Amino acid sequence: MALPARSEQPILFWILLLVVSLTPLPYGSAYAWAWGLMASVVGVLLLIWSGRVILGLQEVTIGLQRTWFLVVPFILVIGWIALQTSSLPPWRWHHPLWQTAREALGTDFSGAISLNPYQSVSHLARLLGYGAIFWLALQYCRKSVRAKQVLFALAAAGFVYAVYGLIEMTFFAPAKAAGLASTFVDAEAYASYAGLTLLCLTALIQVAVAQKTKTVLSLMTRDAFTAQGLAAGAAMEKPRL
Repeated sequence: MALPARSEQPILFWILLLVVSLTPLPYGSAYAWAWGLMASVVGVLLLIWSGRVILGLQEVTIGLQRTWFLVVPFILVIGWIALQTSSLPPWRWHHPLWQTAREALGTDFSGAISLNPYQSVSHLARLLGYGAIFWLALQYCRKSVRAKQVLFALAAAGFVYAVYGLIEMTFFAPAKAAGLASTFVDAEAYASYAGLTLLCLTALIQVAVAQKTKTVLSLMTRDAFTAQGLAAGAAMEKPRL
């Protein structure tokens, strides 16, 4: 039986875009439940995308041959973090407070390089979620139309969060007058997000200006060649005396 034609699944792209746009809503995803939910949803999207690729239902837009210099360091970092959370490394590598705890409690238990393996695993899950977002965005935003949609969505989300923050600071939370925090836990975190969305808006404006300039130059060039052609034709058809 012939396999169905390979094509991308737009619903995965739109869900990914929705997740990225809503991530700042729950206090900037500063708490474990918020970014954990984000990482879980993105992980499911990555599994679905991988399954479609394995079944031959979807092609890999940009493969490892072109991204190995990004994937290899990322895997090394992931492996190093995972190693720090385990008790496999030699005990001399372990954090010295593990030995201090053994002596104080009089109990022998395994240690790790990380002083808080649970916290390290939590940050590892967050990093994997960010990596999944990058990989899916890399696959779906190869087309310029998709890339523009992402820029527009992030710029629009930034505008909405900015308006909400101004309304909140002005009418409902005057105590935050020292800084605009919007849905984030503090003004510094929101400032970073606002700067990123402003970059997206700047990119959209630059693309629009470049396209408009290209169109105008194309029309001017076409008109110039048309005028030259008409002049040359008129000169050739001019009767000789």
